[in-house]
Amino acid sequence: MRLKVLLISLILMGLMPCSFASQQQQVREANELFKKKQWDSAIDLYLNALEHTQNADIVQYDLGAAFYKKGNYDQAIEHLKKAESDKNKRLSQKAAYNLGNAQYKKGLSLEDQKIDEAITSLQKSTEEYTKALSLNSKDQDADYNRKVVEKELERLKEKKKDQQQKQDQKQDQKNESSKKDKDQSKKDQQQNQNNKDNQDKQNQQNRQDQKNKEQQNQPQGGSDQQNKKEEQESGQQNQPQEQKQDEDKKKQDQQQASQETKDQKKTDPKQNQAAAEQMQSLEQKQAKELLETYEREDAPKGILNFVDRHKGERHVDRDW
Repeated sequence: MRLKVLLISLILMGLMPCSFASQQQQVREANELFKKKQWDSAIDLYLNALEHTQNADIVQYDLGAAFYKKGNYDQAIEHLKKAESDKNKRLSQKAAYNLGNAQYKKGLSLEDQKIDEAITSLQKSTEEYTKALSLNSKDQDADYNRKVVEKELERLKEKKKDQQQKQDQKQDQKNESSKKDKDQSKKDQQQNQNNKDNQDKQNQQNRQDQKNKEQQNQPQGGSDQQNKKEEQESGQQNQPQEQKQDEDKKKQDQQQASQETKDQKKTDPKQNQAAAEQMQSLEQKQAKELLETYEREDAPKGILNFVDRHKGERHVDRDW
């Protein structure tokens, strides 16, 4: 049993150098592809080598460098961070330097879309350069790059400030425009209400003017008709009184003539007869003249209706 275990151990030990040699060969091939700028092929070989290599930090560094060259800065940052190791100070210094480059490139790529993330990446970039200088104070490239990134960081901050001011100004303009629109809408509503009120007043005034005009154009039947009626009634009241006086005078004249006729009959029959005939003729002529005068001047007009005796009595309404 022990012999069997020993044989297996020897077999495994014999295979390990072959496997390690194969991984180193993949790394060397990947490095050659890296030099030829064949980033995808180099990345594939680095990833295969990572599965069984003992120097994983070195392969991580190479893989991070390949992703950086390809422009995949997030993947580059991920693998370069894994390359940092306390056991290998020189490798950690190089990893920090390249992390500074990767963060800087990432920040510039986000400048136009996400300026806040861009500023954060540049801040991390300066931190990585500072770390690289702490591991190697003579690294002039790290010092130079840090100064460049610091200027770019200030530029992005100013740009953000300008964008914020423009955004605030735009928002203020939008608010002002909205306020003006609301004020104008309010004014328009008030103006429409005023126009409506004025129109209502004008319509009411027009109706009142029309009513007054109609009243002015109506016949003055009220007072004029009443006055005419009063005059007619007054005239009707005065006419019967005048008629009665004329009738009384006529009776007196007839009685006087009759008395004179009687007196003449007593003195001389012939003379009386002639006188009677003359009186009768005179009476007829006088009566005719009196009647014509009465009809022309004193008779009521359109008030009394004379009825012949043979037609019988007829009731006449009095209208005075």
